[in-house]
Amino acid sequence: ENTVAKIRNFWDGLYLNMVPFKNSEHCFLLSGIDELLQYLEDHQATLQATMNSRFVAGIADTVSTLLTRLSALYETIEQW
Repeated sequence: ENTVAKIRNFWDGLYLNMVPFKNSEHCFLLSGIDELLQYLEDHQATLQATMNSRFVAGIADTVSTLLTRLSALYETIEQW
C-alpha cells in the first residue's frame, strides 16, 4: 500500500519539461524522456507485481487505475 501511494504521488507531482522544436513557437518536444521512460517501466512492473499479489484486494481498484493511466502515458510518449 505504501509503495502504491509513493508511485501515485510521484506521478501526481510530476511536471513534464517541454522544449520548443527547432525554435518553433507551436511545436514542442519532451525533454529528459529516457529517465521518464525508465520510471514508467519500473513503476508498471511494480504495480503488475502488486496486482498478482494475494494481498491486493483492498487496493486493487487503485492499482488497476494506475496501471491503466501509466500504460496510456507510455503509449502516448512512444507515439510522440
